[in-house]
Amino acid sequence: MIANEKIEVDQAKRQLDDIRKLAMQLAVKAGFAAPEVQMEGGRSPSPLAHSSIAQQAYFARRARERFFDADLFGEPVWDILLDLYVQMNSGRTVSITSACIASSVPPTTALRWITMLVQRGLVKRTSDPRDARRTFIELTKPALLKFNEYFEAVGNGMLKP
Repeated sequence: MIANEKIEVDQAKRQLDDIRKLAMQLAVKAGFAAPEVQMEGGRSPSPLAHSSIAQQAYFARRARERFFDADLFGEPVWDILLDLYVQMNSGRTVSITSACIASSVPPTTALRWITMLVQRGLVKRTSDPRDARRTFIELTKPALLKFNEYFEAVGNGMLKP
C-alpha cells in the first residue's frame, strides 16, 4: 500500500470511529439502544455502550409489563440503579422523584430502597442548589466502577452461572 493510501485509510478509520461514537450518543439521548455495543478490534465498550446495555435491560423490564402482570416482577433497586447509570452517562441529573418513578413501585417503597442504597454506599444524595425542596441522587464512584465491570462482562458475554 502506498504511504498516502495508508494515511487516508487511517483517517477514514478515525472518522468512522467518531461517527460510531456520535451515533451511540444520539441513540442514547433519543431513548433508543445503540445498534452495537462491542466495538471492532476487541476494544472495550465505552461508558456510552455500557449505558446502552443498561438502557436495553431497563426497557426490556418495562416491556415485560405489556405481556405479564407487573406484580409478578419486583426489582425496584435494579430499576433505580439502571436508570441512574443511564442518566449519569447521558450527563443528566436524577431527582429523588424521578428515581421513584423509574423504580415502578409506590414512592414510599422506592424511598426505603433509596435510603438502603445510600446506607450501602451505592448512591449519594445531593441537594439542588437552586431549589431546597429538591434532592438529586447519583451513583457513587465505587458503584459506577461495579457497573462498568458488570457491563464489560455482559458486553463480552462473560456472565455464566
